[in-house]
Amino acid sequence: MKLRKDFVLKALSKEGPMTELCREYGISRKTGYKWLERFRERGFDGLTDETRRPASSPLRTTAEATLAIIQLRQAHPTWGPRKVQRLLEKKLLKERNRLMKDVWRR
Repeated sequence: MKLRKDFVLKALSKEGPMTELCREYGISRKTGYKWLERFRERGFDGLTDETRRPASSPLRTTAEATLAIIQLRQAHPTWGPRKVQRLLEKKLLKERNRLMKDVWRR
């Protein structure tokens, strides 16, 4: 964080070309301009690392489906994910096999 603050303050004071400033701090010009833009938009708070987590997960299993899988697994501990999946597909779900296995491992 201190590195970013120092970089932004030097960049705003225009102490030489951006290329040289980025080289001095060991960052790419793209990163330097990104930090500068974030600082202009949000101040020093904008210089913190941002989450890399996606905003949404369209393939994520719904809470209802997860609950149904868990209930069937508890009721029939010897059944595997394929058997449970077939049963659920017939009854109420159209879950993909990969998602079924993900819930099964939890």
